[in-house]
Amino acid sequence: MAVWLWPAAEKEPQRPNSAADPAAATDPAPDPYLAACQTYYTAEDGREYHVFTAMTPNPYDPTTPVGYCCRLIPDGSGNDFPATVMVQDATTQEDCPEDFAALLDSWEVTVTAPEGVSRVKLWDAEEETPESPALLYRRLRADPTCTHNEVVWTLYMKNGDEIQLTMTVEFEEQTTLYFGQQDTPLETAQELQALLDRLAEEYDADTSITVELPDVTYDAPVSVGCAVTLKGSGTAFAAPVTVTPLSDTERCHAYVRFSEVSFEGDGGGTGVTARAPTYLENCRVTGWDVGALAVNGGWVYLHGGYIGGNGVGARYDSAYSNSYTYTIRRIDFLNNTTALELLCLPPNSYAALDDCRFRGNGTDVYNPGGYRIEVNNGTEVTL
Repeated sequence: MAVWLWPAAEKEPQRPNSAADPAAATDPAPDPYLAACQTYYTAEDGREYHVFTAMTPNPYDPTTPVGYCCRLIPDGSGNDFPATVMVQDATTQEDCPEDFAALLDSWEVTVTAPEGVSRVKLWDAEEETPESPALLYRRLRADPTCTHNEVVWTLYMKNGDEIQLTMTVEFEEQTTLYFGQQDTPLETAQELQALLDRLAEEYDADTSITVELPDVTYDAPVSVGCAVTLKGSGTAFAAPVTVTPLSDTERCHAYVRFSEVSFEGDGGGTGVTARAPTYLENCRVTGWDVGALAVNGGWVYLHGGYIGGNGVGARYDSAYSNSYTYTIRRIDFLNNTTALELLCLPPNSYAALDDCRFRGNGTDVYNPGGYRIEVNNGTEVTL
């Protein structure tokens, strides 16, 4: 399985494994990376274990086998993330590192790279390890010169068996571009749409693009079909915004980020419809029938901001997405008829409400599917 990860500044989820991805599930041939990173081991008592490399723990991320990851790193920066070996009961899929550890005699992890290529560095994560569900845990640090590495875990069992798991990692420098009023007209929705259409034609998802928006109100619908950050400065969208499916995402996770903008409705319609991964970061969403909507193929990341005075503040109706997070962080849900609706989530998903406020809503959370909800860090909510 190929796993695409976020740029270095992000700490977000990887793609779900192919069994949960309808397109990937029809691949005509096994993925060699996925085959190299996992195995099923049968102990002498007949119990079968699923042993695999992963990048757990990550508070946003389901635990899935990771055989390959490719990350683009902005010039001059580095990147680090967990590199782990996970063990689950093959029948129940429950983590069982302690049971498997009783069968393990010793282990080692090595890094190989072609001649002339820098190697990633692995180091102990002493503070994180006790809280981790992993059997084995290291932090991996890389820079853009680590263009191709293999991280090889070798497990030596007490009965003489040997297990080898390989995760391939590749890193490259990411091109970063900025656009603003000095580069192109951005006063009207039509001018913004023209720029977004041009960016979609000229650049792929490997390029990090930021557009700095002026202090204006866009009063016509806008469609975003490219991976881009739209950063506001008193900017408001007073007509629906749609994020369409993104293309050219083979090497890099692609997303659309709205930062410090307002979505101001007149009581009807949908403020933001996400058909691809979409961030609302420190945004205000007010006055819509539905403020933010995630549908199949898309997701809405809510990180800081205010969602108030809507029929439905945020609605999740997405059975699959190439990335998703469980956490809604630092959002004030105020005076909505229904603040949060969980109609459909990807397999094994749940909602984690982190430092959120729910006040004055008719219903705080509508959860007809009975999805698990975690309440963390002082969140005030009625479930």
